[in-house]
Amino acid sequence: MKRLVILIVIVLLVAGGGGGAAWWFLLREAPVDEVAELNDELGEETGDFARKRFVELEPMVLPIIREGQVTLHLTIVLAVELTTPMAKFEIARIQRPLRDAILSELHAVYALRYIQEKGFDHPIVRERLIRVSERILGAGEVKSVAVRKIGSQAPLRS
Repeated sequence: MKRLVILIVIVLLVAGGGGGAAWWFLLREAPVDEVAELNDELGEETGDFARKRFVELEPMVLPIIREGQVTLHLTIVLAVELTTPMAKFEIARIQRPLRDAILSELHAVYALRYIQEKGFDHPIVRERLIRVSERILGAGEVKSVAVRKIGSQAPLRS
């Protein structure tokens, strides 16, 4: 009898907790602060779609490899200049695929010995980055790719 009462209490607690969680996450109305945050992320604070001409990308760290050894760690910050401004929410939507494509292209182009010897901010690098950006955004959408900052650091040896 004692076990039956304990089992019923446990079942009621689990059911009550599940019902409370379902109400909290699914049925309750979102507070005004959460709605304002979502609108800010999408750029819809007052129906005004803020438009930007530059797509700022997060810093990328690239290992420069020569003869199977990492010889340099390169940190690069890029911004893609668009021919026509885009709304903030459109930029947020394309940032990740654009960054992934550019990162892949940088790995490929920085593996070339010619680029390693001539410098990492070579015009060939910019041309290839514009090409790959246009592949993601569409032909004629990219005006230029600006290199905001390049930093290098020798790898740690143990």
